[in-house]
Amino acid sequence: MLQAKGSATRVINAGVSGETTSQILARVNSSVPEGTRIVILSIFMLNDRNRGVSPAAHQSNVASIRQQLGARHIRIIDASGLIISAAKAGMLQSDRIHLTAEGNRRVAAGLMASVR
Repeated sequence: MLQAKGSATRVINAGVSGETTSQILARVNSSVPEGTRIVILSIFMLNDRNRGVSPAAHQSNVASIRQQLGARHIRIIDASGLIISAAKAGMLQSDRIHLTAEGNRRVAAGLMASVR
């Protein structure tokens, strides 16, 4: 979508399916290359809850992830609301967790104005 609008912005998906917030925290600096200006972040509680991580630990890890990115002057865009909206619109795969291609397109379209 960005290229279609004439943008030379490069997008890298550094998400790892099934990761907990502690795993994300452990690799956030090594997975986000120097020079990164924006990170689209969407971290839900599901993986942590499935592995017995408390809500307090989840919140603390998310805050630390945000702090590490902020310390590098990386702008954070939270896509959680767009993802929840697509899920509520029924754009979920058969696992009832992950978005369909249509749902992902909807989220991407919603992010376009923020990513520029």
